[in-house]
Amino acid sequence: MLKLIPILLILIVVAAVIGCKPTKDVAETANSTKEEIKEVKENNPDELIGFTWTVSYIQDLDARILPEKAPSITFKEGNKASISLSVNNCFGSYKASGKDIKIVEEGCTEMCCDDDYDKKLLALIRANEFSYVLNGSKLVLSASNAKIVLSKN
Repeated sequence: MLKLIPILLILIVVAAVIGCKPTKDVAETANSTKEEIKEVKENNPDELIGFTWTVSYIQDLDARILPEKAPSITFKEGNKASISLSVNNCFGSYKASGKDIKIVEEGCTEMCCDDDYDKKLLALIRANEFSYVLNGSKLVLSASNAKIVLSKN
């Protein structure tokens, strides 16, 4: 009888482990729940509107670049956007989905010379469609070659 106890204990452990595996239905439900959560976490482009978003920094492939005077982007009703640089102001439009945003700069004032940071920012905006993450007061625009991190004012 004493020889059977270890065998019985092993059988109980094996049965418990096999019995704890989720069924196919449970696994499918877990996967569909993850997909639903992913869908819920998509950005709402309407949350961009009416706020001025100040550029905190630009992260390119080589380094994090901080502005001397922080430029900003304001998203307005009707898919209009304005960009305030250190000296000049630009106007344009934007198109945003729950995942991507494209800002189109259509023109800028020419009062004087903007600094190199402003030129880099405009070059990034002109050349890229961004994926974006909107999290409360933080907005991150990501492209393959850089990201722009902004905070809500």
